[in-house]
Amino acid sequence: MDSINLESLHSFDITRLIEKYQNKQLSEIFPNSKVISNEMGSFMKVKWQIDEIPTELKLYRTRRNIFRNLKTVTYIGDITEDYFIKRGLKTLYDLRMNLKYSRAASELILLIETRNYKELCENKYINDFDLA
Repeated sequence: MDSINLESLHSFDITRLIEKYQNKQLSEIFPNSKVISNEMGSFMKVKWQIDEIPTELKLYRTRRNIFRNLKTVTYIGDITEDYFIKRGLKTLYDLRMNLKYSRAASELILLIETRNYKELCENKYINDFDLA
């Protein structure tokens, strides 16, 4: 369980935020929002969407971790990944030597090298990495 530093909570000053958003409606602050009403009341749904992901991001560590995570290839789970690692296949590049997974590994490598983030985010194991 994470510990909370109570001193930092007391020193948090919201004056800047109050001054910045004074006399503004929530719809002005969150333009991609809509008010939804139902039998429980009204609430605001805020939608966040990133249209284009910049390609100049420096994600060396994340990229290295993706290449080392064999589970990013379809039909490879924990047991299969452990089996391949014990046999010396430790990266996606190594996995290209396996007849069964060669094509999938090559396609995944191409997506990573071309930085096709939209396609990569559909892979549940890649989405787990912190890309921020």
